Amino acid sequence: MGSKVIVLGARFGGLTFAYNLKRFVGDLADIEVIERNDGTYLRPLIPHISIGVVDPEEIHVDLSHALPRKGIDWTRAE
Repeated sequence: MGSKVIVLGARFGGLTFAYNLKRFVGDLADIEVIERNDGTYLRPLIPHISIGVVDPEEIHVDLSHALPRKGIDWTRAE
């Protein structure tokens, strides 16, 4: 049985860590992200919303779809 890594929070830092860790360890560890919201936004692009370059929906990440596609578990909880 491999290790289990739990990442608390799915904002920019949490998602970056979870994605990179999965890429480096593959199936050697189960990775789970716990986040209280069912989605997040690509934070580096938020200034683009204020100047009208992108709509908020364009940078929204639905965690229930994005994380499992990468082999990462997701739980909605606080």
